Parts: sequence; C-alpha cells; structure tokens
Amino acid sequence: MFKIGDFSRLTSISIRMLRFYDQNDILKPVFIDEESGYRYYRREQIFEASQVRFLRDIGLSTARIKEILENYQNAEEVQKHLEIQLIELREEAKKIDMRIKMIETAKQILVKEDMFMNYQVEIKTIPAIYAVTKRGIIPSYENEHLMWMGMTKELQALQLDLPYTKDKQTRCYFHDEGFKESEVDVEIAASIQPGQYQDTENLKFKELPETRVASITFKGDYSQCTDVSMALSAWFAGHDYEINGCQFAIYRVGYMATQNPNEFVTEICWPIK
Repeated sequence: MFKIGDFSRLTSISIRMLRFYDQNDILKPVFIDEESGYRYYRREQIFEASQVRFLRDIGLSTARIKEILENYQNAEEVQKHLEIQLIELREEAKKIDMRIKMIETAKQILVKEDMFMNYQVEIKTIPAIYAVTKRGIIPSYENEHLMWMGMTKELQALQLDLPYTKDKQTRCYFHDEGFKESEVDVEIAASIQPGQYQDTENLKFKELPETRVASITFKGDYSQCTDVSMALSAWFAGHDYEINGCQFAIYRVGYMATQNPNEFVTEICWPIK
C-alpha cells in the first residue's frame, strides 16, 4: 500500500484533492490509520485515480465524476455524460471566442476613438412588408438559425410554396425588454406577396408596419454585429432620440440569396421617436 503522499506523487493529484475525493466518496483510501490519520491506497487504485484526474481535467463537476464512476461499466451511460460535457464545452468555447472579439474591439476603441466612423448611421423609414412570421424562444442570440430551420420544416410539412418577394427580404425582431443572456424571445419574418393565407399554431401571416429607425447597414459576415451595436450605442449617446420599439435586423442579402457570408448585407435597426 502507498501512503497518501506517495500516492499523490504517483497520480499527480494533490493531497488536498485526495482528501476532498475521500470526503465526497469518489476515491476513498482502503485504510486510514487511527493513530496517525494517514490514508493508504492500493496499487490498483492508481488506475482509478487516473480516471478521476482525466474526468476532472475535461471540466466535469464532482457530482458528474461520481456518477460516471458509479456507472463506469455502463458504456452507454458514460458516453451520454461525455457527450453532454462536449456540448457544454463547445457552447463555452463560443462564449470565450465572443469575449476575445469583444476585447479586441475594446482595444481598438481605446487606441482609436473614431473607429465607429466606419459605420454610417441613417435616419430613415423602413417600408411595411407582408410576411410569414414565426415567434419563439431560442437559447441565445447565436441560435437564431434554429428558428429559420423550424420555419422551413413547418412550411415543407404544410407543402406551402409561398410567393416570396423579389428581394427575398428576411427580418428578425428581438422582443425582450432588455438584453438576455439566455431564453431569447425572437420573431423571424420572410417577405411574401400579399394573399389569403391560413395561420397555423406557429406561423402567422401579417403586415409588418413601416417604422422610422436609426440604422446601420454593413456588408460581410455576422461577426460585425457587436461592432455595429456599439456604434449605434455611441450614436444614441450623442443624439437626442428615444428608442420606440424593439430592435430588429433586416437581412437584405442573406442565406436565401447566397451561401457566401462575405456577400451578406445586413441592416441593424432601432425604432426611434
């Protein structure tokens, strides 16, 4: 048997963490000396310790590590936990990537105060359109595509061949009162020729009214959205306008027109008064 210090060196797990794993029934010593309080481990537990260290290093919580070890012989159960962790890590990676881009943008702001001059704010009236719409809750702003996929599937299931307008304009309205980190309330819309259509549980056919807005139009992929939003915020700080409704994006050239993100043309709009 190995004393806790020797076992710690062999497994690269600190004595503090070995005691923690003992207290949480994850990796228990085979024997604790009553007089000295020393914990002792078997040679066979080195492999078990390597499992614990691996699961810890990939970011699993103590509770999930314990559950995996209890079901280690059930390959399907272990795969399920690993797949959940993979999904969570990918979502976290997206958030980290966004933070990196925000820091890069902040560095540019500190160095060059006129960076927002790259974007031209327009005061204009957005014409009304007739559209098929779908409103729902998505996990985050980055998941807007889930709504479009849902609309496409529903239209296909209904075998509706809608007469889209020549410009194939699409929009997305953000209905939440404030910024949301999750559970975002959005409404997507695709412009179609007016006609007699039957609403369904999820799809609504309606006119979206004309709206006076402050807007910025940009060309290229959607990674610019953060810069555009900051530019609009800076513009509001220097002009005497009030916000008069929810923000929306007009995809003047989007996925319905091209698969090349460099060719996208997007207009970010804030209703004003």
